[in-house]
Amino acid sequence: MPVKRQGLWLLLVLITSVLCIVMSTVSKADGLSAAALVQQGKQFYLIGKFDQALVSWQQAEKAYIQANDPRGIAGSLINQAKALEGMGLQRQSCKVLVQALKVDEQICEIGNQAVTVVPQQDDHTLILNGLQSLGEVLRLIGNLEASQAVLQQTWKLAQQTPTSDMHSSILLNLGNTAKDLGDRDLNRRGVLRLTPDTTTLRCDSQPNIAQKDANAFYLQAIACYQQAASSSASTLVSLQARLNQLKLLVSMQQWLQDNGQRQITQEWLVRSRLQASELIHQIKTQNLQHPLSYESIAAHINFADSLITTNNLEINEGITKFDDIQQLLETSIQQAKQINHRSLEIYAIGNLGRLHEQAKKLTEALKLTEQALQLASSIHAQDSLFQWQWQRGRILTKLGKQQAAIAAYEQSIAILKEVRKDLTSVRPDAQFSLRDNVEPVYRELVDLLLIEEQPSQENLQQAIQLFDNLQLAELEDFFRCELRAAKSIRVEQVEDPAAAIFYPIILSDRLEIILKLPHTPQLAHYRTAVSRIELEAQLNQLRQQLESIDSEQDHQITSKKIYDWMIRQAEGYLDPKAIKTLVFVADSSLRSIPLAAIFDSQHYLIENYAVAVTPGLEILGPKHPPANQLGALLVGLGIERKLEVQGQTRRFAPLEHVQGELEQIKTLLPHSEELLDQQFTTTKFRERVTASSYPIVHVATHGQFSSDPDATFLLTASPQPVNTNELQSLLHDRAQGGVVPIELLVLSACETATGDKRAALGLAGVAVRAGALGTIASLWAAKDASTALLMTQFYQALSQPQGLTKSQALQQAQKSFLRSDSPYNHPRYWAPFVLIGNWL
Repeated sequence: MPVKRQGLWLLLVLITSVLCIVMSTVSKADGLSAAALVQQGKQFYLIGKFDQALVSWQQAEKAYIQANDPRGIAGSLINQAKALEGMGLQRQSCKVLVQALKVDEQICEIGNQAVTVVPQQDDHTLILNGLQSLGEVLRLIGNLEASQAVLQQTWKLAQQTPTSDMHSSILLNLGNTAKDLGDRDLNRRGVLRLTPDTTTLRCDSQPNIAQKDANAFYLQAIACYQQAASSSASTLVSLQARLNQLKLLVSMQQWLQDNGQRQITQEWLVRSRLQASELIHQIKTQNLQHPLSYESIAAHINFADSLITTNNLEINEGITKFDDIQQLLETSIQQAKQINHRSLEIYAIGNLGRLHEQAKKLTEALKLTEQALQLASSIHAQDSLFQWQWQRGRILTKLGKQQAAIAAYEQSIAILKEVRKDLTSVRPDAQFSLRDNVEPVYRELVDLLLIEEQPSQENLQQAIQLFDNLQLAELEDFFRCELRAAKSIRVEQVEDPAAAIFYPIILSDRLEIILKLPHTPQLAHYRTAVSRIELEAQLNQLRQQLESIDSEQDHQITSKKIYDWMIRQAEGYLDPKAIKTLVFVADSSLRSIPLAAIFDSQHYLIENYAVAVTPGLEILGPKHPPANQLGALLVGLGIERKLEVQGQTRRFAPLEHVQGELEQIKTLLPHSEELLDQQFTTTKFRERVTASSYPIVHVATHGQFSSDPDATFLLTASPQPVNTNELQSLLHDRAQGGVVPIELLVLSACETATGDKRAALGLAGVAVRAGALGTIASLWAAKDASTALLMTQFYQALSQPQGLTKSQALQQAQKSFLRSDSPYNHPRYWAPFVLIGNWL
């Protein structure tokens, strides 16, 4: 793991500027003490003693208060914010900055929104320093649009000041924010569309709305880094800019390699390798020129980290050999000892172990990794302990010591769970990257547990539990909070003697399936040799084919592949006379396709089985009211609406069949209440959900599920939509009021966001946070008329005296479409509706 605070040294430029301000305004009586404290704080900051720097600057603030020096007070606060940032306390840093700038502290709490900040300070340089620090800390918190807006505002103000170092540090921060915006988009869409020509880009040029994807943001970041490096008189800023550009190029190439997209981007790869090689030469020269400090040592380690990665990607081509990287890290270890900075020493030793791991010098790699572990344990550096236990597990695996490797992975995950728990509740801005740090550890341990031809029952159970923990981590990453479901039970504890539970787990080189059958504690297991890249490509293709009405033969061919990989080997266990429902604890990309539509060459899965999906091993407890007691709160919005979504004005067409849909359902469920169009306001919706005891809440309105909580919403007649947090709060109020819990939440006209790889996570998130026992929603926007008809068929089946379960009622409705002679028999119309959660 590279040093976490890799960009801190550019803040020295800002600290020096603030020093000039606060030291030039003090009185001889009180100011000398304050100035000395400011200088003392700077010295502590230089060697990475951020907690001691904070104390010095807090004392300086008190001295300036006594001297009645507003500029000195503000400057001291900005310095304190930098120390807090260095300590990883970004939210506290943000609150100190808004105090210094005298702006609304709500900016530290908002979601991903662009903002304009109006500082109540007169000093131009002070404002620039404060705004730039605010933009940086907003990025670290995760408020990326706000960060970009504040930094762009800072850039415009900076044009009035001919200070090249100030300009270049702002450009560097703009590059960092653009890079993070690209990372976010890549995580959501899972697509990197590369173009080789970057000659016309400038840092201050903005991609248009249609082009705001990972590639556009990454190209903008590269332009920012290049401008920062070329315009800076400071070797600190130019070095950081080149390091960040190299790290970005390396991470892009790593992603392409890991996701099997190298063959379509050869021109870009050639160009980026040349850029990386040139950057490596420039950085090696700059590193030698920089004086000893916390920042220079951090630069050495981060440079080494990038070089180790480039060795895997064939970028280096002999430019930097093993001995060169080893010397770089050994020098860093000695320098870290000179300034007595244990954290830097630990990261240098750990990365030296990683270098030896890569070179297959495993005995020495293990020795160095355990040395880093021992040092990290001595200073209780939990995040560091997690990293090196993970590395130790990898090395032990390569040494063939499977049980010791499993133990190391288990320790790493135990530490990770505690660290993430603390960060989720106290510092949600500092959570580990799910893609880079969390998910790989879980999947690698599951891989180890299931590597035998016939894994033990104990290993199968442990693999299921790890899989569930990963699912939970994804949802908590989505919501940025800790999730605890009230009155939940484990899926296998649901008393349904006719349900089989599938746990499909996607690993790098295979698909593992664990199967829980009724009436036996023994787990069944099988695997299919298909790579993650191939499986996800087929799933993406199937999703596109199912949405198109012109692809029946194509989608059945692709769907049969999925069936063969996932279900075929289980057919001997699945007697249709005994097994009526298949429940999938779906992994990753499997959430984005309707599993009811996979095809065995003769029949769709839904023809033989009811199908449900759960987002984890635990669901809310089962309770199914008698058919004659069914009633619903029916709400719908059929009128046209326009809404600003992520910077774009979207028009939502009228849903002409909503009124008829609600009327038909009310006929089938006479004990129901209806809110239509202008009656369906957010306030009225909250009031009726909270006060009523209807077991079903049926919502027929436009909505969207996204991997971004801020882009997941339901439209009402009110000006602002209902987002996931508001929906959770609304339904939580009902549970707190002691009213009967919601048995079923139906979202009949919503859809997952187009091109969003993790959008189905938003759908699962709504189901979890809503507190409903079960949720029915659509993966894509089906035709308004067909949706109304399918919902009518569903409630007709649900209200029958024989008491069908929710999953069986949905099965009956979908089969009625499939067996009809109308165009609605295509999966385009019936397949997108999925049941999430409790299926009874």
